[in-house]
Amino acid sequence: MDGNPSMEQALEILNRAASENKEEVERLLREKYGTIKETLKACGAELTEGTADTMKQVGQRFGEAFGAARDVAYQRSRDMAAGVDERVHQNPWTYVGVAAAAGLVVGLLIGRNNR
Repeated sequence: MDGNPSMEQALEILNRAASENKEEVERLLREKYGTIKETLKACGAELTEGTADTMKQVGQRFGEAFGAARDVAYQRSRDMAAGVDERVHQNPWTYVGVAAAAGLVVGLLIGRNNR
């Protein structure tokens, strides 16, 4: 290391403690593994039953929310289209001029790229 004896001593102590306790930890895990495994299986079965119901509810709520959002978007687009239609009928030549200018610009840009 960096020549720091207290750090090296601390690491040695930790390594010894870890190796001494390793066998005990492994033994405890082997003994308790069966209990843990059975508990997890039982919890998994309960969660699986609950998960199916929960997923069904989530799907229904998502469908309802999606349907509501779709309806709102549809209504807004119809309102916008009606507003544009009304403005075009009030000032048709303004929109004809804007469309002609936009067509001219697009035509010029396409014509430049072909040269």
